[in-house]
Amino acid sequence: LNDKYSKDTVALSNAVSAPPMGVSERAWRRVQRKQQRDLRRGMRFASNAQQQSISFSQQESTLFDRTVLVIELKPNEKGAMDLKHLKSIVTFLLEQHRQHAFGSRIVNKTVTQKKLEIVLLVESPGGAVQDFGLAAAEVGRLSNEKGISTTVCVDNVAASGGYMIASQAHQLCAAPFAIVGSIGVIRESFNLNGALERQGVKGVVLKAGHSKAPISMFGPLTKEDVRTAQRVIDKMHTAFQRSVTDARPALADSVEAVCNGDIYLGTEAKELSLVDRVVTSEEYIFERITVGDRVLKLHQSHQAKFGKHRFTPLDFIRHKSKGALRAAWNNAAKGFGGESGDFLSNLVHAGSFLGFAQYLVRHRFL
Repeated sequence: LNDKYSKDTVALSNAVSAPPMGVSERAWRRVQRKQQRDLRRGMRFASNAQQQSISFSQQESTLFDRTVLVIELKPNEKGAMDLKHLKSIVTFLLEQHRQHAFGSRIVNKTVTQKKLEIVLLVESPGGAVQDFGLAAAEVGRLSNEKGISTTVCVDNVAASGGYMIASQAHQLCAAPFAIVGSIGVIRESFNLNGALERQGVKGVVLKAGHSKAPISMFGPLTKEDVRTAQRVIDKMHTAFQRSVTDARPALADSVEAVCNGDIYLGTEAKELSLVDRVVTSEEYIFERITVGDRVLKLHQSHQAKFGKHRFTPLDFIRHKSKGALRAAWNNAAKGFGGESGDFLSNLVHAGSFLGFAQYLVRHRFL
């Protein structure tokens, strides 16, 4: 796990150190060297802990005073939210920010990180409370980090769990006709007990603990079971409301009127303090570019597969000798069900070389 983010660190460093459009690499390096000299002089006033936290191998000095990093949280091709990578992304960004990867500056003889803003493009109608609650907690990690500001932009919909995520940002922007809110909890289920009894089939449910799974599909449904299930839903709803009001204190006085499951358009949500600005994501990002911020977009890179095996540049580093490298490719080619011949081995060599060259052009994540 220590090397989990090593490739992403290299890709981020390359993106941060790239010259702006219209600036030659030679002129850019000259500016960076001057700023690094100024920063090193300022480091004389920094504490030992601060000096150790900064790596000059990364390009920590640039012309930009603030970096804006855009991250999409939208449904995939199947219409489902893929939130499993969010926790790794957050951990990676926090690590890089604490190591001054986005730049350093001297303030009152103290070395501090340059400003970093995370812009999340959220689009979701909600889903399982566990998944979206975890995602909201991860966004909260970013918002609670010193030196990082968070902004969520909603162009279409951020309802229920989607709004739970969006509410954790310092600033929430929505398009005029975007749908936000739906701060509620719903549970739906079938109970076939009556239908089965009419067919002469009796459903049997055994459980230990009177509150365990109060509503089942085949067992009888009692009023006590309904009350127990309702208590669970109410408990989740209260936690949902508390999560939103803790992040957005302006809603504390209107929690019962607003956090009741209703949905609102962007313009209406602004009046109710559910959002801070009525603006589209493109308009907001263009604002950041206009004021001179460095704007980057984080995306996941899907490495090419060869059979069931993945090849990365680390495979070239790991096998130093030509014989060991060839043996590695031969072993990988055996995954196709047989001994690999010269033709297949050469094919693997060629494909891996092309994959490595492609990797150099398209950095992972950035």
